[in-house]
Amino acid sequence: MKNCFLLLIIFLVMFGAVGCAGAGDSAADGSQGNAGCGGPTGASQSGAGEADGAASADDAGHGGAGESGSDGADGASSAGSATQGGEGSNAPDVPLQDLDGNTVALTDFAGEVVVLNFWASWCPPCRMEMPDLNELDQELKRSGEAVLITVNLTDGQRETKETARQYIEENGFGFTVLFDEQGLLAREYMVSSIPQTFILDRAGDVSGSIIGATTKEAILGKVSAVL
Repeated sequence: MKNCFLLLIIFLVMFGAVGCAGAGDSAADGSQGNAGCGGPTGASQSGAGEADGAASADDAGHGGAGESGSDGADGASSAGSATQGGEGSNAPDVPLQDLDGNTVALTDFAGEVVVLNFWASWCPPCRMEMPDLNELDQELKRSGEAVLITVNLTDGQRETKETARQYIEENGFGFTVLFDEQGLLAREYMVSSIPQTFILDRAGDVSGSIIGATTKEAILGKVSAVL
């Protein structure tokens, strides 16, 4: 049984699959949220619960099991977390299409604080945080302190533009949605699991991140830290 598990881990590493983020997985700045789903960083992906805690693609590792709070504030650093965007690193920029077919790039928001969230409609923790993200979007639009950009991991199989658009419309969410059909932006940010949220400062650098489902309050706390 042990040998089978080791072979599964080797298989996942070789073929670019990623497992679910355990409750103890943490972000580059030591933050963590609730357990998330595996998010594709390459052509292949694994379902929620497969190879939990196994090594993932693009050199982004997983931490061991532990306790995490919904505010994403506590937890030890996970293996490879230093490579996930990198606190203080230059934020990569990849133009993507939005729900209306417009091309949107992070450079369009130069000089603004950006909350960048990666998600998919098949991911339970992603769906859990969506109402909070919608409230966050409304609050940020009123205050003008930051901009929320959500990136849908649209692989064309497990997630399509149609399923993502239907989910957004059925729930009446009003935040910006970009389709990452080739996983380009996810790979740039070394997204190993979803949901995952990055806070970009006014210079476009990553100032912090949260792995797993989070809350409006937790994100606002990180936004206020870079204002």
